[in-house]
Amino acid sequence: MEKIRQICYRIISRISPEIGENVKGDLEELYQRKLEESTAFQAILFFLWEWITCLKLILNSQPDPSISLWYANMKMSWRMLSKHRSYTVISLSGLTIGLVAFFMIYLFVRTELSYDQYHDKADRIYRLNYDLTDRNEKLPWAIINGGWAERISEQFPEVEAYTRITTTWGSRSLIRSAYNRKGHYEEGFMWADGSLTSVFDFEILSGDTQNPIGSPHTAMISESIANKYFRSIDDAIGQTLNRNDETNYTITAVYRDMPTASHFHAHMIASFLTGTTPEQRAEFWTYSYLVISDKANPVSLQQKLSTIVEQHAQDTPLPRLLLQPLTSIYLESNLMYEFEPVGNHLTVQLFMGVGCFILLIAGINFVNLSTAYGVKRMKEIGLKKVLGAERRSLIQQILTESTLLALMAVFFAGILTYLILPYVEVIVGKVLYISNLWSFNSIGFLLIFVLMMGVLSGTYPAFYLSAFRPQDIFAKTRSREKQILRKGLSVFQFAMSISLVAGSMVVYQQLSYFQSKDLGIQPEQALVIPLDYDDQFSSHYEFFRNKALNNPHVKNMSLMSSLPGEMIRMWVGNVRPSQGAEEDKVRVKVFNTDFDFINTLGIKMAKGRDYSRSFATDTTKAVIINETAAAALGITSLDTATIFDYSPSLMSNFKVIGVVEDFHFASLHSAIEPLVIRNRHGYSNKGKLVIRLDTEDLTETMAYLEEVWNSIHPDRTMESYFLSDYFQTKYIKEQTTMKLLISFTILALGIACLGLFGLATYVMQNRQKEIGVRKVLGATFTQLWSLLTLEFVWLILLSFLIAAPFTYYLLDYWLSNFAYRTDIHLTVFILAIFAVLLPAITSISIKSLQVARTNPSDVLGAE
Repeated sequence: MEKIRQICYRIISRISPEIGENVKGDLEELYQRKLEESTAFQAILFFLWEWITCLKLILNSQPDPSISLWYANMKMSWRMLSKHRSYTVISLSGLTIGLVAFFMIYLFVRTELSYDQYHDKADRIYRLNYDLTDRNEKLPWAIINGGWAERISEQFPEVEAYTRITTTWGSRSLIRSAYNRKGHYEEGFMWADGSLTSVFDFEILSGDTQNPIGSPHTAMISESIANKYFRSIDDAIGQTLNRNDETNYTITAVYRDMPTASHFHAHMIASFLTGTTPEQRAEFWTYSYLVISDKANPVSLQQKLSTIVEQHAQDTPLPRLLLQPLTSIYLESNLMYEFEPVGNHLTVQLFMGVGCFILLIAGINFVNLSTAYGVKRMKEIGLKKVLGAERRSLIQQILTESTLLALMAVFFAGILTYLILPYVEVIVGKVLYISNLWSFNSIGFLLIFVLMMGVLSGTYPAFYLSAFRPQDIFAKTRSREKQILRKGLSVFQFAMSISLVAGSMVVYQQLSYFQSKDLGIQPEQALVIPLDYDDQFSSHYEFFRNKALNNPHVKNMSLMSSLPGEMIRMWVGNVRPSQGAEEDKVRVKVFNTDFDFINTLGIKMAKGRDYSRSFATDTTKAVIINETAAAALGITSLDTATIFDYSPSLMSNFKVIGVVEDFHFASLHSAIEPLVIRNRHGYSNKGKLVIRLDTEDLTETMAYLEEVWNSIHPDRTMESYFLSDYFQTKYIKEQTTMKLLISFTILALGIACLGLFGLATYVMQNRQKEIGVRKVLGATFTQLWSLLTLEFVWLILLSFLIAAPFTYYLLDYWLSNFAYRTDIHLTVFILAIFAVLLPAITSISIKSLQVARTNPSDVLGAE
């Protein structure tokens, strides 16, 4: 709002420096008074109305001929636009809707591209990644042993600082305070080095701003947590928070909630020194960050890291340490064990393309309609030239009209964007700052856009028509002027519309494919209860299990270290056949679970048997693997008692007792990898409890489970969700992309059809006499409709031939990023062209019906 007012003040000062300051003072006083009485939006509208009134008075009093001429042109332009209301409304609506869509996409893309850039040292911060792809690992890891950052900092002087962060690995923390003794289970609890605040920027609102977590048992918390657990932000300082009824932390600082555009979000950050030794901190898996000096070369430092790996790594083959720029983590990172779900640069590129497409469609509409409207003014221009108007003044007049219309579209688009932005934020799940529209670069772009639209749309009528001599204009009627440019722009416009429709359909098909694909497990009717390292429950699990299974609607249950798809808590190790060589090792993921895992999730056995309580060795010397692991290890028969070594266990030998059919234990973004299922009841009892139910009487069953739960946990509510709902959250990015793409495609189609309606109006008005003659000669409505619509249908069909191959290539490239993808069928393009043809023909038919019903005598009588 401030920038809008400053721009208005500068315009007044430029026109009249003498009275500009007085007017500025009066306007500012009126604005502040209105702001106290109403909302900021109402106040700025009131301010703009008063500013226009003042500007009009100043212009009327100006003796400067150039300013008077400019004002006269503006006044004449306003009269002409008011006179031709249908043209004004259609042109203004199309360009405004296009700009609103473009503004929304711009704000979304701007947010995606701005991740982690708010840190002062953002361009010098690098994350250490762990590359194990030489050991058949599919992707590098975002986590690394904490000792590497410390060693690198000590050995290489170009590293100014480092910090390490470790998390609860998918589990929530029970937080209590003196003011909130019951407590809540919270996400976002982390431990970090005291150097955290010297590497990353936190806006400290209260407390220690220098080194808030430099001592053991200290913690810094976010503003929202401070308000939740204490009376106020200032009151939180010096108070104590307890985690999991185990550790107390003294609050030393409160920071503002981390912005949306951050690749991690911490609500409570405790000192890494709490209860740990230097040796333990060196072994912990952490997210490690380095700050390098201004003059350091990150490429050179990357090359030097191999020397420190050779000195300290014991594994063969040696891992690689990778430096990843902080600002590239969100969009360009696709690593194992990321802090939070990351974005996708292809999605950003997709929406950048969609935004440009929509803006082009809207711009083409505007230029087409302006050109068609300009031709109708030939006689008006001829009359003005007869009365002595110079060509220069005619050019200025026409260009002023088109520029004024473009400026109005930008103004209305800004207001609409402000009004509907909260609804868009709900769809994308992020805060989109409208202030980004008022940045210097954005305002510069808008001014260039307004001028470009004004010049492009006004060039033809301004320069071409004003060049005619009056006698040439009145000599004959140019009812069939050359339309090659206009038709070419229309073809381009509809080609982009067809591309958007086809793209939306393919995105929808891919998401539907994700949702309908057989995962190899049965997530329906599987209830998940997160345990979050609950020691109390684990000691009462057998009691809970026996009581719950007494209910006929509870079919089975299993404890597991992580859910399928919850990769952050899965073990990774190397396995090989016991008779195989060291180089035969295969990298595998490991599920730690219990006897009932396979039955509870509905996984099918391909060979062998499931775990059984009848075999004591099933918890110590037996494993089950998936088909991918069996193929990688060369296991074809279980009768030969194939045994293999497994790490990171105690390197014991394990008997493969069964092979399960492949199931998706990660999301469908990645291919199925080798998997080992371990029966480790004592290890898995702090992860997730999954209960297989039937849904005959779900309300009664849930009440029964809660009653059993409360008998163990009277002070903790049983939280639960269904596994099927959890899997839906794995594809939230695709769902958001689909919603946005469909919305913008509908807008693009609406803009194109709005412009087509305007062009059809113009064409049919020019052909009214022809239509009247044809009706007199006996032409039927069907014949007239075919005559009027066939020209536009051919343009759309030509657009399809241009758009189809280009669109197919782009969609195939986008789908290639998915391990499991749908196919692009011909029906997509057939439906796309019908989706464009149907509203186009409808809009043309409405106008055709109006023209065809016109009485020929009303049209031909004037002749």
